[in-house]
Amino acid sequence: MTAGKAFTKIVLPQAFRIALPNMWTFLISLLKSTSLIYMIGVVDIIGRAQAIGSATSHSLESYIIIALVFTVFSLLLQLPYGFVEKKLSFKNSIKEADK
Repeated sequence: MTAGKAFTKIVLPQAFRIALPNMWTFLISLLKSTSLIYMIGVVDIIGRAQAIGSATSHSLESYIIIALVFTVFSLLLQLPYGFVEKKLSFKNSIKEADK
């Protein structure tokens, strides 16, 4: 087996499995803290909640809905990671090797 083939077939998949959780966490935090997303999303949504709160005096409900929206957004970002992690897990590799 050549060095290039050994790298792509053995070393790279193992390194990817080890690095995947950190890469995914970094991606999620990058998307959450990007200035463009922050300026468009957070400022706009909080501004609307303040407007609704001042018009209807239901500020708490507005902020609870905002918290739920951001929680759902975070969960939607984490769903693909769970699928990929399950697909690349070590136990899954052992099961496939036994077949």
